[in-house]
Amino acid sequence: MNKLRLNHNEPLYHKKENIMVLWQAKAGCTMVKKMFFHHEGKLQEILKKHPWIHNFNYSEYSMKTPNENTKIIQFVRCPFERAVSSYIHVQKHFYAFKSMIPQNLRFCSFLDFLKNFKDINENLHYNKQKTTYKNIDFYKIEQINENVLQEIYKNYGLNYKKFESTHYAKRTYINIFVGDKSWKDIENCIPEKYTHFYNDNIRNLVEELYQDDIVTFGYSYEDFLKRNNN
Repeated sequence: MNKLRLNHNEPLYHKKENIMVLWQAKAGCTMVKKMFFHHEGKLQEILKKHPWIHNFNYSEYSMKTPNENTKIIQFVRCPFERAVSSYIHVQKHFYAFKSMIPQNLRFCSFLDFLKNFKDINENLHYNKQKTTYKNIDFYKIEQINENVLQEIYKNYGLNYKKFESTHYAKRTYINIFVGDKSWKDIENCIPEKYTHFYNDNIRNLVEELYQDDIVTFGYSYEDFLKRNNN
């Protein structure tokens, strides 16, 4: 199986505080961008012109090379959840990925999606979240709450507010394994709990693909199950 590329998106940058914010697609990126621009006092202005915040050209707020005094924080998501979210996103928007995804993976299963990464071109929607930057403090989006936001304010002076994403795929309550089902079979009945995409084989595939993220950010399959089965 091929090794996925490391995170390669453009970081956001709080110039006044000299803080670089790392994010990745399918890892709470909508919430992270809204928190960033809320602190900058630009969120409402941006949303009036760009209701879909990802359409906003934020190049003037980006930074590729930190200086020696730049603090770096990163928001990350559990790879076991993100892998499923990436698969769903690719299938729902396949037209946008057609130059990167082989046609035979249109309407494929989650299992086949993972097994065929060797034939899929790199894309920030499913690349690893690990970066080459050093001395990073990271926050898991699954754990973002008022206490964590207060910690961010205390440590960095960032007035972040939690925003809910509103573009999730519609999910339904079913309790059967669907990891080997084609997209055509599940597109209208996506399980509410992503644990239903997993068996031992698929777990092993995700652990192999995203080992760097799992180790670097301290995730485990057991915590994924516990969080999603409560």
